[in-house]
Parts: sequence; structure tokens; C-alpha cells
Amino acid sequence: MMRTISRLHQRSLYAVAIVPGLLFMLILEWQSSENPWGSRRFTLFDDAMISMDYGRTLAKTGELVWFPGAPRVQGFTNPLWTLWMAFVHLIGFEGSSAALIISLTGIVLIFASSWIIFDLVLTYSEGNNRLIAVLAAGSLPFLYPLTYWTLRGMEVGALTFFCLLLLRATVNHIRDGRVRISFSMILPIVLGIATRFDFAIFCVVAVAALLLWGPAYIKMRLVALYGVIIVATTASVCLAQKLYWGSWLPNTYHLKMDGVSPIDRISRGLASSAKTSALFAIIAIAIISQLRSTEFQRRVVLIASAMFLAMAAYAVYIGGDAWEGEMLNRFYATILPLIPLIIGLSFNAVRKRATPAVISIALVLTAVGAGVTVNPFGYSEKHFYVVAVVSVAISLVICLLTFIPRNGYVAGAIVAAICLIVSAYPMAQQQKNNDLLLARTNLFVTESVETMRDTTEAEARIATIWAGVPAYYSNRTMLDLLGKNDTFIATSTPHGDFFPGHNKWDYNYSIGELQPDVIFQTFDRRIEKDLHQRIVNWGYKKMCPITGTFGPRGYYYRTNSTQIKWGTLRECV
Repeated sequence: MMRTISRLHQRSLYAVAIVPGLLFMLILEWQSSENPWGSRRFTLFDDAMISMDYGRTLAKTGELVWFPGAPRVQGFTNPLWTLWMAFVHLIGFEGSSAALIISLTGIVLIFASSWIIFDLVLTYSEGNNRLIAVLAAGSLPFLYPLTYWTLRGMEVGALTFFCLLLLRATVNHIRDGRVRISFSMILPIVLGIATRFDFAIFCVVAVAALLLWGPAYIKMRLVALYGVIIVATTASVCLAQKLYWGSWLPNTYHLKMDGVSPIDRISRGLASSAKTSALFAIIAIAIISQLRSTEFQRRVVLIASAMFLAMAAYAVYIGGDAWEGEMLNRFYATILPLIPLIIGLSFNAVRKRATPAVISIALVLTAVGAGVTVNPFGYSEKHFYVVAVVSVAISLVICLLTFIPRNGYVAGAIVAAICLIVSAYPMAQQQKNNDLLLARTNLFVTESVETMRDTTEAEARIATIWAGVPAYYSNRTMLDLLGKNDTFIATSTPHGDFFPGHNKWDYNYSIGELQPDVIFQTFDRRIEKDLHQRIVNWGYKKMCPITGTFGPRGYYYRTNSTQIKWGTLRECV
């Protein structure tokens, strides 16, 4: 049911919705800049810093490479986001200030997404929906995975915004029965795919929705036209990558996918996705509850659910992500805001139509999710207890829906419960160290890089595991030991169990053959038992800087290098 209120009233309600989230995100950002080893410094996640490296190099030299003079390798997957970082550097921001601008951009994108959710819930949900719209929109900043990845500089916030923009454009296209292609649909398609080409998954869902419910006499033409736009945009991105970097796909795609069997990827993807079983239960219940709802409201819920499920399937196929031990990974974080949207649209329908069958689905799905996480693929057993508790909690909430009278406050409780499910546990883990955005490690590495940099000449070559922060703050020639920016490593044979982006290296090549002046970091997952001795045999010695924040830590220096300031070093104790 579509409802309208005055524009002023609508803006006032939205302002009420966003104030708590704005304060929350600003506090997180400010806390993350507290530097125990020096002056306040804003930082980004290391993968985001790789994009910052490319963006800064583009702004300064006109070449889109890792550092000035680097070979042409595409070590990032977010072209449009990287271009935005280049623009930030082009207008004069650098280091901490540039990181802050990127984080503030993320805050703006989260609020832009929350406005779309507010508008959709207010327009299409049943019953007295104003409070539900406020709560659904206001929940976004409190979805910790979304906020974490966005404030740490990843493209997650941009992809979420483009996804919701595309969803609303699709809904409006179907509702209005437009017989011409709409710029409001073309814009998110082009921008989303240019940001990360797997955004095409959302575009396919949108086109499928038009195929089902578009204007009957013209929908095939519309589907064909939008299909051409999707294919042309995706092909243009891939062609540009091929022409500039020599590969149709980013180097990181080959790093994560080459040499890994689909079974290994999907097995790990299923294990890492198990903690989201409660979210799948919510979607299943929402879809069932819509079977007798108004036709258009049902379509909105189905399109949003299909977008969630499609990206979830993709996340499973590629094996998840490296950083998902406690919270949801970047792929799920992108689609997480679809959950409060689906709840907001379906709450009143659930209250009317919740049945034992629906409750059984919730119980089965969450129980299966809890069972899958009992460490079959190398995950900690503590995840079993977390998901088991969530399973019981969500099932009880669903049961209560059959008894509690329908009102906006109950809807608010449900939205709050979902935020708790995906946010409270990972936030509690990080709060132990008063480090909610996990910035402390980035600050540590940043300070370490600056200490190490002062022990070398400008022409020194540095081997590293972290690829973003060291390249940005050292201003040296870099060697990427894990292959994000090295095609030889990216296409080499994986080591050990599948661990996206962290199971390929070749120290015989990277150190023994290329002979960097300094080895800043190493990584071996306890597979390279004699690595220290091999490094020594290649002509390196561990030395500690005399001055600097982390001098006692030490780094490997090549003993015959002329690019080392030997007077700044001493024997490590």
C-alpha cells in the first residue's frame, strides 16, 4: 500500500532516524584515530590503502600503478572508488586527512542508503508504518559489519548505496509502467559495475524483475536494452583493464581463484556463511508472509530478497573473504541493509500470517547454520555457540510474533534484534581492547613503516606482506610477497588450505631471486619451517633501528645493500 506524507514531515522523521547513527559513527571514527604511539592519525584498512596507493600515484604521476615506477599490475578491484581516492589526493589531501575524507564519504553513503530504505518502507509497507520506517532507516549505522568496512575505507558503502538505488529504480519502473529506459536505472548500473564488476549480479536481478513484472507489451525490449547496458558496461570495464594492465580481470581475481578447486572454495564459503543462517530465516519468513499481501508490496520484498540471495550465492562460490572470523565479510556487509528493509516491509504481514510452518522453517535453517559452523573447515568452535544462541533467540522472537499485538514498537524490537545479531558479538570482541574499528594494528604498522623508512635510502626496495600501508608511508619501491600486486605470485601454486588472498607466495623468487634491500614482513602460515635460516642464507641479517617507535622489533636487511643507512641500525637484542 503506497502512502504519502508531507515532504517536511518526511524530512523531520528522517532526521529523527539518523541522529543516533550519526553520533555513533562519529564516535567510532574519532576513537579509531587515537594513536598510542604518537599524534592522532586517521587510518584505513590495508586493502583500502592499496587503492589509496594507486589513487595517489595517479594524482601525482598520471599512471594508475601501485607506486611511481611500478609495473602495470591491477592490484585492486574497485576502479571507481580508486578514482575517487585519486581525486581526494588531487585536491591536496594526503595521509591522515585523506583517510578521514574517505571515511566521511562512507558516512554520507550510509545515510544516503538509509534514506532510500526510509522512503521504500514509508511508501510500501502495510499499516501504520512511520515508526517502522524510522527504525529501519535508523538501524543502518548500527549494522556493525556495514559500518566497519565502510568507515575503514572499503567500497562497501558505495556498493550498498548503488544497490539500493537500483532497487528503488527497478521498483519505480515497474510501478509506473515506464515504456522507456530510465536514467535512474542506468546510473546505478554504470556506477555500480564501475565500482566493482561483480555488481552486475544486482543488475541481473533487476532485469529479471522487469522481465517478470515490467509493462507487458514492451518489457522484452526494455530487458534487452538494459541487458545491453549491463553487458556493455561490464565489457568496457574489462576491456579497459585489458588495455591498461594487460589482463581482463584484476590481478587479485587470479590470486584468489587460480589453482583453487570450486569444491574448496564453496566448502569454505558455506562455512563462512553459516553465521548468516538467521538472516536467511528472516528472508524465508518474509517471503512466505507476502503470499497474500498486496501485489506490489510482495514484488518489492521479492526483489530485495533476490538481491540478497544472489550476492550471498556469489560469496559462497568465491569462498568468502579472508577477514570474517568474527563479523560478516565485505560481500554480506554490502547486502546487510536489505534485511531491515525486508523486515520493515513485511512486519505487519508476518504478524497476520505467521504459522507453525513458518516457525519450523526458521528453526530448521538456524539449526543447520549452527551445525555447519562446528569447525568442519577449520573454524573455531566458539562460532557454533554464537550461532546456536542466535538460532534459539530468533526462533523465540518469531514465535512471539504470533501472540504480540501488531504495532510499530514490536517492529522496532525486531529491527533492534537483527542489529544485535550481526553487531553485538563482533563489537564486544573489539571493545575488549577499546578498538572498535580495529585501527590499532594499522596504526602500529604505520608507525613501524615510518621507522623502517628512515633506515633506508630513497632507492631502496622493500618486501612486504601488508601491501597498502607500507607502500603509502614508505615512498619506496615495493615487492608484494603475497601477490596482490605481483602477477607471478598471483598465478602460482597455492600453499596449504584455501585462505582467500593469503595462500600464495614464493620466497625463492621474491627474496632469493629479486633480492630486496629490506624485508619488512613475512608470512608463512607455519608452512615454511626454515624461513629464517633461508633468509639468512640469502644474505640478510635482522637489525634494529636505533631510533623510532618500534626500533627493537627489527627487520631483515640485505648485508651487501648500498641502500641502507647502516649508521641508523644496531644488533637486535
